[in-house]
Amino acid sequence: MRSGLTQQELAERAGLSSKAISALERGERRRPYVHTVRAIAGALGLNREEHFALIAGLTQREHAADLPVAASPLIGRDAEVEAVADLVLSARTRLVTLTGPGGVGKTRLAVAAAERVASRFADGVAFVSFAALDDPPQVLPVMARSLALRALGERSVQNVLLDYLRRRQMLLVLDNLEHLPTAASAVAAILAAGEGLHIVATSRSPLRVRGEHVHVVPPLTSPAAIELFLDRAAAAMTYQLDPDPAVAAEICRRLDGLPLPIEIAAARTRILSPAALLARLDKALDILTGGPRDLPERQQTLRRTIGWSHELLTPAEQSLFRKLAVFENGWTLDAAAAVGGVDDTTALDLHTALADSSLLTHQVGFEEPRFGMLETIRAYAIERLEASGEAAEARARHAAYFRRLVLTAARDLLGPPQAAWLDRLELEHDNLRAALGWFVDSGQLDEVGRICYSLWAFWSIRGHLREAQRWVERALRHEALSSASARAMLLFVGAGMIYLRGRYDDASGMLEEGARQARQAQDWQTLASILSMWGFVCLYQGDLERGARILEEAETLGRGSGNPYAAMMAKIGKGHLAMERAELAAADRILHEAQAELRELGAPLHLAIALNIHGRATLLQGNCALVEDMMPEAIVILGQQHNTWALMLALTNLADAAALQSNAERAAQLFGAVDALGQRTGASIFPIYRQLSDRCRTAARAAIGHDAFEALRQRGMELGLEEVVALALRTAAAS
Repeated sequence: MRSGLTQQELAERAGLSSKAISALERGERRRPYVHTVRAIAGALGLNREEHFALIAGLTQREHAADLPVAASPLIGRDAEVEAVADLVLSARTRLVTLTGPGGVGKTRLAVAAAERVASRFADGVAFVSFAALDDPPQVLPVMARSLALRALGERSVQNVLLDYLRRRQMLLVLDNLEHLPTAASAVAAILAAGEGLHIVATSRSPLRVRGEHVHVVPPLTSPAAIELFLDRAAAAMTYQLDPDPAVAAEICRRLDGLPLPIEIAAARTRILSPAALLARLDKALDILTGGPRDLPERQQTLRRTIGWSHELLTPAEQSLFRKLAVFENGWTLDAAAAVGGVDDTTALDLHTALADSSLLTHQVGFEEPRFGMLETIRAYAIERLEASGEAAEARARHAAYFRRLVLTAARDLLGPPQAAWLDRLELEHDNLRAALGWFVDSGQLDEVGRICYSLWAFWSIRGHLREAQRWVERALRHEALSSASARAMLLFVGAGMIYLRGRYDDASGMLEEGARQARQAQDWQTLASILSMWGFVCLYQGDLERGARILEEAETLGRGSGNPYAAMMAKIGKGHLAMERAELAAADRILHEAQAELRELGAPLHLAIALNIHGRATLLQGNCALVEDMMPEAIVILGQQHNTWALMLALTNLADAAALQSNAERAAQLFGAVDALGQRTGASIFPIYRQLSDRCRTAARAAIGHDAFEALRQRGMELGLEEVVALALRTAAAS
């Protein structure tokens, strides 16, 4: 920071730690809290434009890589990469399916070919892995989530995805499709959506889709296999020894030239010489011959190779290895310790041994160490777990761990650490599904209610509305659900998911029943949450008098029961009610008070909602400049959350303000950003926003002409989330 102050001096002026200032300058903190940015701006004496520039600079996020980054070089596949790249670029080939046995390297080849041709696709490359998916109907929803698409309106997530892809020139890499019987129809639907879409798929068998070009990935040639073995062995060896090329060649021959078994074998040279390795390999292959005879020969070889590596583990390593199979899409060390029934130090030691044996992968890009298993290795580990008789206990431990994680998250999910918790829960979503399924199947429906209630903010902010609704419906139908409190929690969550999609009448019915159940259980905190949401629903139904009564009770009950978030939501609702009644001065006063309380409470989501509604009330009073002062803070919060549906409302406020100030060019681009977010989520702005916004849009279009307006609107539609946030901050700073 070019202020002439040292880090220590700036920290003292801002009331922050020098460590926090240092982390911001080095780029280690990419999502600082809003109050932190405000404190720094005040300490530096920044003007309005400089303040907004500081916000934009400190809140930029790195774009995630479109393709996974390989931890080691790809050996022996140059010709294959070139051939697949040529197929992808061929005008006659829009679907290339790489087939072959497990462990042959289909994924690595697909990624390398995609990297080769990425610059030829205007809208880039997207990689989607289906390895953790065991629910065939979720093929298209998983793709949508990978592209950051959400479905909030009545449109299905499938329609949102296909509409989004329709005009794209993009390469999709779809990995591990062989276990999903609906994959073929999903791929066909994607190809039909737009002519600019090309797909590289990996599967152990063809998809049998019209126009598919099947490319069988062969084992490595003998020279390439030997090169791979020697390269990986050189990295693993802790002693100086030049391997005998003949021994290396025989090892690779016995492993049929498959890259994965070769890499697993090479990792063992850390403790075994290649000659000793070959001798053990002979013995292990003779012993481990229990693979199904109807599997391809090389797949049986892979099974034997993994089994051989497993047999070289200590009993403690074997125990943890098989228990780790219960995780979906990765895990952390503390989660592994909980499931394995070991302490953290032991878990770390065992993970080191398993990673050295190439039975685990270290997932990069996370602050906390995270691990996973290759699909084929996990399948073997599951077999070992089932055979051990420990599967039930391991799954129970897994469910208990993620229950604790969710309940811990719930305490902070509406507070200052919200963005970090949202990212953590998104990362663990597959594990959360598995845990919820275990609690449902084991008949522990009270716990299902608590978990769903704890996750509602995550599900709603990140757009997992239909999935949350399915869990609620499944639990409500379960005969073991007897607790009135759990039923009230589930009804609250279910109502929230359909309320955000505009189904106000259905939501109202669920909330009315939820309130009855909560009163019966004397669960006053849940009742406060239900009433605060119900009050908003009444406003959108046009029943202002009923909404006023419910919101009044919600605020009183929330404050009295220790549910400040429900109380504050009710107060925001009262400001919204005043706006609906055209009592704009009262709305201004109530929402000012709410914002002050929310800053003290530290509730970023509620603060952003209050700023959005206050901005609308201010706009209705004609004070456009004040609206542009309010919105940047809301936009930063919502951008950090990836809260696209609420961000639409903030951007609508800015777009309308620009139009009302005769800045049609800026308005057109912002309207485009609003439209893009609506397309991604299936959502639309609330009714009270629409009438004024439609007039503003019409006026901006008339001011610069249809063609110019559409060109700028299209430019706004092409922006990604981070670019939208940056545009909004620049717009506010320039006004």
